[in-house]
Amino acid sequence: MKAVVIEDEQKTREAIASVINRLCNDTKVVATAHNVKTGIDAISNHHPELVLTDVVLSDGTAFDILKQVSTLNFRIIFVTAHEGYALQAIKFNAFDYILKPFKVKELLAAIKNVKQESDRKKNEVYLDSLLHSIEEREHKRIVLKTADELHLVNISNIVN
Repeated sequence: MKAVVIEDEQKTREAIASVINRLCNDTKVVATAHNVKTGIDAISNHHPELVLTDVVLSDGTAFDILKQVSTLNFRIIFVTAHEGYALQAIKFNAFDYILKPFKVKELLAAIKNVKQESDRKKNEVYLDSLLHSIEEREHKRIVLKTADELHLVNISNIVN
């Protein structure tokens, strides 16, 4: 899973990226950003499945980023010292809202939950596709020619 970390405090940004890259085997930080502009660029260029962001950045807020990104096809974990933005974060479908100073265990649990949900959605898509294929196959027919006539046979009757 590709992740982008958006945090204006360099030490915190590096700490989050380090925790993910060292302790999350199936998640990799592909880009970091320190403000709204670089955050938008990182998301647009790397198409992450997960964005971890502070709320208040040097030139605006994470919500400014989310309003400007064309599609929000990623999960968002807010890692912030500001309790007052939780309701607004929920309106942007935040997956989690972690308060600083964050605990590594809490961050890892949130990322694990994102991964599990992603895997569950992929399985649902796969099963839906499989069921659709089976349903279509049941309605398909083929023509079989014998020496003296043609037969219209459901494929499902052949497979069964």
